[in-house]
Amino acid sequence: MRKMQRTINYRGLAALIGVALAIVAPGVAAQIPGQDMPAAVPYEVVRERTGLQLPTGRESSQDSGQRSSESPALLPGRGMPADASESGFAWSRAERGQALVTMAETYLGLPYLYGGAKPQTGFDCSGYTGYLYSKFGIALPRSAYAQSVSKALKSTRRPAPGDLVFFKINYKRVSHVGMYVGGDIFIHSPRTGKNVEFGNLKLKYWKTRFAGASTPF
Repeated sequence: MRKMQRTINYRGLAALIGVALAIVAPGVAAQIPGQDMPAAVPYEVVRERTGLQLPTGRESSQDSGQRSSESPALLPGRGMPADASESGFAWSRAERGQALVTMAETYLGLPYLYGGAKPQTGFDCSGYTGYLYSKFGIALPRSAYAQSVSKALKSTRRPAPGDLVFFKINYKRVSHVGMYVGGDIFIHSPRTGKNVEFGNLKLKYWKTRFAGASTPF
């Protein structure tokens, strides 16, 4: 009888632990989203699909955890400050989008940091997109979900380079964000243990979790 009572007690304890994990897990998942995220898209595939040309030596930086020492203060080929809000130039929508992508690529290989919002320490997903947009005079909220419903952006069915793409990783609302670069490729800061890298929207993992796109333009 005592043996049976112990068995029942153990089962009850296991059930309580299961309930506790179910309650706690979403919070943990928000900090370390998508442990099963697919590997980074190889640079060769990105180049083939988008025509993007990264500076020499940057091809493997998204895997190395080492980002280029190049300063993102100037946009290649323009000699203009990356902060478009201070440039004094009236850029077209396509030029702004491409400038955003060019700046985003500067941080390939920068390690993910939960809560990170600056290059000196590292970025989480929304810290990365928020930082990039801030350089163009666009203020975004801090979380991926808040960015997805921000009045600073408007929904778009066909994302263009520089637009944001959102995902529902672990639960029913948006919990991850990246920047579209073209050719079904996006760039993002994935999760703890990974670096800023390229992702492929056509992969089943991302396709089934895709929650829409938004543009500031």
